Amino acid sequence: MACGCQKKKAEQFQVVTQAGKGRAVFSTPTKATAVAVSQKYPGSVVKDGTGGVVHTNDPKPPVTGGTASARPSEELK
Repeated sequence: MACGCQKKKAEQFQVVTQAGKGRAVFSTPTKATAVAVSQKYPGSVVKDGTGGVVHTNDPKPPVTGGTASARPSEELK
């Protein structure tokens, strides 16, 4: 069987921290997977094989969960 070295490689997407100025923390041929992984790194971007940014994350993670109440808690009797 012949070597696959001469085949053109599939496009790679990279998750890069610090708005694209940090290090690449993940690489995959699937854009959807790169976007999903980038959600774990606030402020990261997804770059395509040419280095262009194809997705940007908010630098601050969204506030989720919590059980805030509209009224102050009452003392236990």
